[in-house]
Amino acid sequence: MLCITSFTIVLILGGGPAAKTLEVAIYQALRFGFDPARAVTLTVLQMLDFAVVLVLTRLGANTVAMPTCQWRRAVTFGRQS
Repeated sequence: MLCITSFTIVLILGGGPAAKTLEVAIYQALRFGFDPARAVTLTVLQMLDFAVVLVLTRLGANTVAMPTCQWRRAVTFGRQS
């Protein structure tokens, strides 16, 4: 939904060089310049960006701290054992 929304908004606002997303750049490379090599390059760039964000998200998911109330219970139960 985000890609469709950003694509539409940028095109409505003019889609010029000052307001361009990767989706719009891919569209313009095919529609106006008919440069498939550039469109493929931009598509691969977008997929790499997504992969980097996915990896960073996965790495960040392991660093989430335990909520304080659960940590206190774990410490309390650990002392009683």
